[in-house]
Amino acid sequence: MTDITLVLARYIGIYFVVAGIAVVARRDTIGQFVQRYREDNVLTFIAGVLALWFGLVVLALHWQWDDALAAAITFIGLLAAIKGTVLLVFGGKATVLARPFDENLHVAAVWGVVIALIGTFLVWASFAA
Repeated sequence: MTDITLVLARYIGIYFVVAGIAVVARRDTIGQFVQRYREDNVLTFIAGVLALWFGLVVLALHWQWDDALAAAITFIGLLAAIKGTVLLVFGGKATVLARPFDENLHVAAVWGVVIALIGTFLVWASFAA
């Protein structure tokens, strides 16, 4: 396992833990956020730029499939790059996938828990290695 795998796992993991907890703690505002996100083309474009940038940086630094942790980091980078590309190309039309979050706050809470658990695994695996 390389040092970059451990650094990225810690960075992404901590971000996922904080973001997941924030979604659960503030799920009442998630519906409003998703609705505005869908309606505001500038916000969607900026999110696409950031997601693409993040994904490409991860992929440029880390294209490794050697073990579970390395594969998870590469896969997260790949998903981010795909998400960024889709948001840039299709804009608000692509945000139809987020509709369950503004229609049912329980879906947002479950997603927040899932993200926090993935983050916890990444942080734990990076320090246990």
